[in-house]
Amino acid sequence: MKYLRDKLTANSLKVRIIFTVILFLVLFMGVMILSYYLLPEGLLKNKHPLQNWETSDNNFVLTLQIFFYNMLSVLVIILGSLFGQKKEGETNYFSYGYLAFFALICMNGIVLGTWSFAVESAPVPLLGRITRTFDLIHRAGLWEMTGQLLITCSTAHIAAVLTSGKKRPQGKSGISVDGARKDCFRDWACFHADRRCCGKLCDQYAVKNSLKQYGRHAQRSMSLIAAIIG
Repeated sequence: MKYLRDKLTANSLKVRIIFTVILFLVLFMGVMILSYYLLPEGLLKNKHPLQNWETSDNNFVLTLQIFFYNMLSVLVIILGSLFGQKKEGETNYFSYGYLAFFALICMNGIVLGTWSFAVESAPVPLLGRITRTFDLIHRAGLWEMTGQLLITCSTAHIAAVLTSGKKRPQGKSGISVDGARKDCFRDWACFHADRRCCGKLCDQYAVKNSLKQYGRHAQRSMSLIAAIIG
């Protein structure tokens, strides 16, 4: 995984594209084949909330509708690319746009594997589904996914919100940060327990001291009364 992260976050755009294409093919084909054998046919058919929209009779308006509908996925990728994360020891930040892109690829693989297209058509065998994916003249699916791939790779270094994770340091005795926190909590608890005990002792001492002072005042008062009477 670290090797793939390094390649996907490489400074070279060419390297990012090559390894993203490899992962795209493996993931798309794998999800499609698994969906074909494991999931029921038509699983995601008409499940997309944006599929039920009315198309315009005007060709120009219809073109804009289709364009902006397909741009939604691009918008998700670009928004994800604004966030980056890296671990300790890594040079570049990993763009969350990759996660959005690969999630879309998985959805497309499931749609093709379960034949969940909105347009009614007769399902074809698995081999036919694979070959028609690469029919670039009559099918636009691979063109769209290729465009998403290129946008993902080209925006991999535009992150504005950056986060970095650090490994938990180990002390000389091998005690982790969690162990140190437990020790600190234990010391804190002992400190407050000792303070409460000291407070009780101080209160007892104050009561005894007050009783002694009250006895002295009482003796003086009795002596004064006896002197007045005598």
